[in-house]
Amino acid sequence: MNIIKKEITPRKLTIELFDIFAEQYPADYRQVILAAMHTIFKGRGTDNDEGYLSTPLFRHYLRLSGIKPEREMDTIERVKKFLREMDMGEFGIGFIGLDAKLTPEALAMIADFDAASREFGVLPLSTPHRWTSPTTFCVDLVTGATNSEIEHMQYSDMPRVYDAVNYQQSIGYVMDTELCKISDWITWIPEDPAKATKQKQQLTFLRKNIDIFQKEMYFFVTMDSRGRMYYRSPINPSNGGDFSKALFKFTEAKPLGKDGLRALAINYANHTGNDKLSLVDRETWAHEHGLKLAYDIMGKSVKEIQDITGEDKIFCLYTAAMEWRRVIELVNSGKAHHEIESQFIVRQDGTCNGIQHGAALMRDRDTGLNVNICESAEFDTPEDIYSIYRDRLLEALDDHWSAVVDRKFAKPPVMIKGYGAGKDSIMGDLMAVLKKSPQFQKELPEIMDTVMDELNVVCAAMEKLTNALRTALSERAEAAEDFYWKTQDGFPVIQKNKVLEDQCYYIVNLEEARKKGNEIKQERLIVRNRDVEEVINFDVSSSNGIKGIAPNFVHSIDANHLRNVVNGCEEQGITILHTHDEFDTHACDYFRLNDITRGQFVKVHEFDWLGSLESCSDVVVEDVRVNTLDLNECLEATYMFS
Repeated sequence: MNIIKKEITPRKLTIELFDIFAEQYPADYRQVILAAMHTIFKGRGTDNDEGYLSTPLFRHYLRLSGIKPEREMDTIERVKKFLREMDMGEFGIGFIGLDAKLTPEALAMIADFDAASREFGVLPLSTPHRWTSPTTFCVDLVTGATNSEIEHMQYSDMPRVYDAVNYQQSIGYVMDTELCKISDWITWIPEDPAKATKQKQQLTFLRKNIDIFQKEMYFFVTMDSRGRMYYRSPINPSNGGDFSKALFKFTEAKPLGKDGLRALAINYANHTGNDKLSLVDRETWAHEHGLKLAYDIMGKSVKEIQDITGEDKIFCLYTAAMEWRRVIELVNSGKAHHEIESQFIVRQDGTCNGIQHGAALMRDRDTGLNVNICESAEFDTPEDIYSIYRDRLLEALDDHWSAVVDRKFAKPPVMIKGYGAGKDSIMGDLMAVLKKSPQFQKELPEIMDTVMDELNVVCAAMEKLTNALRTALSERAEAAEDFYWKTQDGFPVIQKNKVLEDQCYYIVNLEEARKKGNEIKQERLIVRNRDVEEVINFDVSSSNGIKGIAPNFVHSIDANHLRNVVNGCEEQGITILHTHDEFDTHACDYFRLNDITRGQFVKVHEFDWLGSLESCSDVVVEDVRVNTLDLNECLEATYMFS
């Protein structure tokens, strides 16, 4: 798609505005240019009055204008103050008289620029602009990328990175109207404040753009600094949460074929809390109980569906149930199941994906068994690492801890350990889990050594990897030097490093956290456990970069794996939707996609990741691999993604 009438770029438009304003406002012309840019893009794709001032686009204009503020908010405040002094109105209201200050040529240029920018809107109605470089038109491929990161990408040979992003952008979606049959779907708000805020924003966005949601739409994709891909819209079928995911199905319909009915059954069972059963038992559950449950919840309210199913996340569950009902009714009417067409998105998740990659990297079969990357069959029951960890804790702790140590207690430590979290972060998350049990909160510090000892057994590979990385990079960290490595497909990852002299502590009182919000951001403090009445202090490493090396290293590996899977799907004509460690497709392609994810998992771990870090950062990483895992075993790991 090319709707640009003439070659208009942010730089050319910026130069034009320089010429217009520099003479009249020589001291602050850069701020005026930023204000004009905000006028052009005012509020597009956002639900607040700041418009694009808080997005990568604003940072892009900062760079073009030569402004390098220590903090982005400082520049925003300066722009606001300057506009008030010029009597040009407030943000989100409009700029009184601004258009009158522009030449006809500038207005024409802005009109073309504005039209072209719609390719990068949050809900494009045709395939978005294809990526061929790290910066295209008005957006960076990596959101918030620094000049040095962009330069690294410009000189990196990474065509497969662009291929993956472009294929994801080329897939069309339409609204799944089954969701609308939930009686209060458009008004229901969760009780959890964080989830409620997010869903209010999504519903506001949906109402504002409801006409667009009646059409086929595509999603603009960008990446973070580790290479993870994100769909850029408040509501999207990938990373927008349960409500957002349930809202979409693929535009293209495909016949279920030989395996599609099985895939729908497994997907349905997964959403009803039966994802710990074998694949065979999940299918059995869907055939024996799925149709009745679908009729029981059809047209009910959110609360009624939650009461019937016992599940908190019910939107994806509901659409899965309605698709199962539709297909089974067609089968019962005499239609062959393999001929039934479906647009439904069938999903499959990894098991603690960070730990999966850590186990493969360390060739650690014991850890690999806990996260299902070892050989298994469809009639086997998958391992549940959270339950494994819970059981170890219950054996190691005094009996009275059995009142609170359940799977919910065990889940946060395992999840964040998969990305290199340390004792303090894990204690912070457990304090939050115990917020309704103040006596156990007080006792928690006494058992943290046991919590960590058992966690390091269950997740042994991650402990080895984290220690090896931090040891290798300690000298560079103390010198505040950045770390750098390249992924298998050529994406450059730069780990920023900064020496922190001040102590970092957790503020655990909600009201105090709100009062100190700005200070927290400036002082790099961490807000945790916001319902507790005291402040807990922790000592931390003097290097901020070294703390993030393990999670970012693992994230770059799983991002590379995802891109490999996406490219493999394009080559085989499979539609794919991603959410980091979740891989989704049409029901007919469910098992083929599963084969691709396992094959690409092995391929990505045949790459010498530690060697890349060593050569790029000029360090030596101790080889702590235990070599008890044969990667080829992963090819037969039924429950790696299921």
